[in-house]
Amino acid sequence: MKKYIILTGLGIIVLISYFYLQSRPLQVKGYMVTKKDITETIVATGRVDLGNRINMAFQVGGIIDQLFVQEGQQVKTGDPLVELEDSAEKNRLELAKVNYDLALAFMKSKENEVLAEAREIYNQAKINSQTLYDRYLKLYSLVSIGGSSQNEVNNARSDWEVALSKEASAKTQLESLSSGGAVSDDAKARIEQARLQIREAEIALEQKILLSPINALVYSINKNKGEYINPGETAISIGSAMGFVVADIDEKEHEKIKMDLDVFLSSQAEPNRFYKGKIDRISPSVNPQKGTIEIRVRLDDENASLKPDAAMTVEIVVKETKGVPAIPRSFLVEKKDGQYVWTDQEGKAILLKAINPLIIGNYAIIDNLPEETILIEPGNFREGKKIQVEMLTSD
Repeated sequence: MKKYIILTGLGIIVLISYFYLQSRPLQVKGYMVTKKDITETIVATGRVDLGNRINMAFQVGGIIDQLFVQEGQQVKTGDPLVELEDSAEKNRLELAKVNYDLALAFMKSKENEVLAEAREIYNQAKINSQTLYDRYLKLYSLVSIGGSSQNEVNNARSDWEVALSKEASAKTQLESLSSGGAVSDDAKARIEQARLQIREAEIALEQKILLSPINALVYSINKNKGEYINPGETAISIGSAMGFVVADIDEKEHEKIKMDLDVFLSSQAEPNRFYKGKIDRISPSVNPQKGTIEIRVRLDDENASLKPDAAMTVEIVVKETKGVPAIPRSFLVEKKDGQYVWTDQEGKAILLKAINPLIIGNYAIIDNLPEETILIEPGNFREGKKIQVEMLTSD
C-alpha cells in the first residue's frame, strides 16, 4: 500500500511538471518584417585576362643585362623592357663614327686641294688675260704711227679674247667647286660607306633592346639578369592595359545573365580590395565538359593593377529590388503543399502559408506578410505553443 501511494505521488508530480512546462512560454528568436533593398547576385570564380598577349623575343642571342620592368607593371609605348649585353655593339658604333669623321676629313682635304688648284688656274688665267689685253692695247696704239700692223693688232685681239674666255671658264669652275662641287667620287664613296657602317651598327644595337610597342601591362618575364637567351626565345610577355576578367557561370543561371550587368570583383590574393565592371561579352554556347557559359567582365578602371591570370571572385548583380518587405530565406519552412513561415500571434506560434513567395538571393518576398509582422525562427515546436520572442536584428 505504501509503495502504491509513492508511485501515485510520483505520477502526479510528473503530470504537474509536464503541464507546467507546456504552459511555460518557449524562448524563441524573432524577426520583424521590414522594407529593405534586396540584391540578387551570382558568385563565381574567374581569372584576369588583360587582352591581346604579345610574346616578345630578340632577333639575336645574348646575355640579359638589364630588366627595366617588373611583372604587373604598366608600360607606355616606347618604354624599354629588356636589354642584352651590348658593349661590342657600342664599340662598333663608336668605331663607325670615327671612320665617318675620318671620311669627312678626307673629303675636306680633297676639297681644299681641288679648290686650291682651281683657284690657281683661275688666277693664272686672269693674269694671262690681263697681259694679253695690255699687249692688244699697246699694238692698237702703235698702228697710227706705223709701229705695228693691223694684222698684228687683230692677232693680239684674238689672243686676248681666247684668254678672256679661259678666264671666264676658270671662274665658273671655281665657283662651282666652291658651292660643293669639289668633292671627288672617291671622297663621296668613303662618306657613304661610313654612313652605312654607322647605320648597321645602330641596327645591331637596336636589336639588343626590346621596347614596348603599345601601352600595356607586363604579363611575365621569362629570364633573369645574367641568363643567356636564344634568338626567337620569348623574353617577356605583355598585354593590353585594358583589364578584363573571364569567368564560368553555371548554365542553369544563363537566363539571368545579361549584357552590361554590374559586377563586383575582388582578387583572391587581396580579398579586401574591390573592383567594379560590367559584363561586355557572353559566350553564345555552353561548354559541354563543364556545363558552364563563359562571360567576360570589362573593368571600369582600365589601369587596375591586376596580375595576369590572377584568380578573382566575381559577384554579378542580376536583380535589385528596392523598398520591399522581405525576410531571410532561412525562415521559410518547406512542406508538401508549399512553403510556410512561423509567426507570433498574441504570444503563440502560428504557422502561416506563404502566398507567392519570390526568392531573391538570400531573401524572400511574400505577398501576405505585411510590414512589421513578427516571424519566428523555425524550430521543433507545435502550433499554438506559447512563446516569448527575442528579436533579431533586421539586417
